[in-house]
Amino acid sequence: MATVLPFPNKEVSAAFSRSNSGFMLSLLKQLPSQSNIFYSPFSISTALAMVHMGARTDTLKEMSQALHFEEMDKDVHTAFASYLDFLSKETGNCTLKTANRIYQSMRFKPKESFLQNCNKHFKATVEAVDFSQSEEARKKINSWVSQHTENKIRDLIPARALNSATFMVLVNAIYFKGNWNSKFESKHTEIMEFQNTNEKFMTDMMHQKASFKFCHMPDLMLNALQLPYQGKTLSMLILLPTAVDGIESLEKNLTESVLKTFNFKVDSSNFNVGFSDFKD
Repeated sequence: MATVLPFPNKEVSAAFSRSNSGFMLSLLKQLPSQSNIFYSPFSISTALAMVHMGARTDTLKEMSQALHFEEMDKDVHTAFASYLDFLSKETGNCTLKTANRIYQSMRFKPKESFLQNCNKHFKATVEAVDFSQSEEARKKINSWVSQHTENKIRDLIPARALNSATFMVLVNAIYFKGNWNSKFESKHTEIMEFQNTNEKFMTDMMHQKASFKFCHMPDLMLNALQLPYQGKTLSMLILLPTAVDGIESLEKNLTESVLKTFNFKVDSSNFNVGFSDFKD
């Protein structure tokens, strides 16, 4: 969904969009194929953008390349500040919360200017932690994450992940809740066959007949469907290969240019959503 973002100019807005798309696609290609994975590229890039702000010389250059920040140069952190502010206000009927926090070691205090800039651009609050008390520190961080994700993420930091050598933990938490603009009625749920790459099985399938934006790309053997949330400010984009074993090919061929070439039309059809825990 195209949105006018509150950046200083169109160039920064376009560069920020390309940066996030590029990082999302690069990260996708590094994740295990044929696996059920749910992740937020923006959450990851936000946390790493704070690290990027404190980096220098070769580390700064390498992080800029990995995060696709080169095009934005000095505007990158102000761009994040603008977008985080935008997200806090422009989510329509949906609930979208994002929060940043820094847990610093009591033994190694970072430069005050770094902490001030994290607060300025990312609204990141800071807390000093004794990482030698690893279990207590882990519970403290996990409690904050749980609180800011409505208890959906409870154990972000696993056991034995922290120790006395830990210098800093930078955390971004995102929580989203939204109702579909066109709801799936529970009375229309049926047990139907669902097939993934390796197997077929029976599961609950929600379905409805309504008008949605739909795109068929035969050259890429791909269908794309846009499901708007209530208020139509935000939407979910679903990509589905037309071949049963087409997930790997889809991941390989998915590029920023492909994402821009979706030629959506409004199509009134009966759509089945085959995830038993994918609820309205």
